Amino acid sequence: MIINIPIEVKDRELHSKLLICYHLLKREKKIKIVLTKSNILLDEKINKKNIVYFEKSLSSHKQILQKKLLKENFIINLDEEGPFYHWPIAFKKNRINSKIINKKNFKYFFIWGSNEKFFFNKNLLKNNKQKIVISGHPKFDYLKKKNRKFFSKEIKFIDRNFKNIILISSSFFYDTVIDEDLYKIYIRDTIKDKKGVEQFFKNFNYDFDNYVGLINLSKKIAEKFKNHTIIFRPHPRQDINKVKNRFGKIPKNLKIIYKFTSSPWIIKSNLYVHSHCATVYEALLLKKKIFCFRPNLKMMYEKKLTEYGEFYQDENKLIEKLSKQINKKKIKNNIFNSKIIHFDEKGLDSSEIIAKKIIQKFRKVKSEIKYNKISEKKRSYIKYFIFSLLSILKGFLYNNFRIFYLFLFRYSIIKSKYIFTKDYKKNKIKSLQISEINNFFKKIDNSNLKIYCKKINEKIFEIYRK
Repeated sequence: MIINIPIEVKDRELHSKLLICYHLLKREKKIKIVLTKSNILLDEKINKKNIVYFEKSLSSHKQILQKKLLKENFIINLDEEGPFYHWPIAFKKNRINSKIINKKNFKYFFIWGSNEKFFFNKNLLKNNKQKIVISGHPKFDYLKKKNRKFFSKEIKFIDRNFKNIILISSSFFYDTVIDEDLYKIYIRDTIKDKKGVEQFFKNFNYDFDNYVGLINLSKKIAEKFKNHTIIFRPHPRQDINKVKNRFGKIPKNLKIIYKFTSSPWIIKSNLYVHSHCATVYEALLLKKKIFCFRPNLKMMYEKKLTEYGEFYQDENKLIEKLSKQINKKKIKNNIFNSKIIHFDEKGLDSSEIIAKKIIQKFRKVKSEIKYNKISEKKRSYIKYFIFSLLSILKGFLYNNFRIFYLFLFRYSIIKSKYIFTKDYKKNKIKSLQISEINNFFKKIDNSNLKIYCKKINEKIFEIYRK
């Protein structure tokens, strides 16, 4: 059995996917895991048969490639973008793709909680009951006391550099690595539900009030609580330099940092502040004091995610309440909704549930893969030269003639699938080192397991047992 696990946003995905790898290898020796930077096995003409492709979304823009893959291979899916509960309509319809789920070789759609079943079409759910599996998400496994050792290095760094942390978590579509105008064009061209697209664009405008409001609130909290370190953590899609420019001059105790995954920051924080960030579930599970600030409720989330902790639309009232709560140990008794996030402190980890299902389904499958067609050296030099030249030209046009660049895509002179610049793609996963993979497995008590990692090239790694 060969399983391909692509990693798109390393800080968010690597640890959770490696935990799945560990439980797969622990349960079954005759498994080879192919860990890849992004979806190279989906894009490239690599000889493969009967591999299990672990997808991170069923977005419609990948539908053609996924259909081709499913002819001789299998797909399973765990969406990385958070539970459907608080998603906009357009995103829900785009990522619950019936044309893929109904395919014979699509085997599992792992969901974060039972609540997500309500967002599937009734007939789709009825015809695919065995494919829809409640697993939770492996990133929550690290919140269990037995697994927090994985963040020991990160926690030591935080302890050494910051004290009395108030964490403010961003989750906005502004100041992103991709140009907002380009992203709007991409949404318009790739999502078929026009009502959903219209809702998204309205949200884009309304939510700006919440973004600017959270930035101003961050500054005021820093000025009010000078003995605390205020950490503003941008979203993975945001460009930290753009975010810093938006803040302008800031107090010394306010730090804008994007380092590590969110979990160690939440573990070490005294209080957690957000507007509509899905990391609130981690704060909730870790029993942190939670404050939600959302002055504009016209946007797509409405009042979703405000039910945890304290909710305010007025920054002064929030700061007043924060002043009263900051030194108190007792927190508001938040009721965790296990239907939205499946989490059991004493039960099986989500990564174990996923690994168990995969092995049950595919244990006897004989997979094949050959990498002979992926080497850039074996490409046609002319073709490689043309692609490189076009990539450079795209970057030049965007950086020097942005309006013309937008015009080309806005009026479909160039297809929207080519809209993302090279810098945007690189930002998702700048590097993946074999040492990072090996160090992860060293942290696990695997004295009885001999796990090996082999580097095929800069984008592909094989993980296996001997």
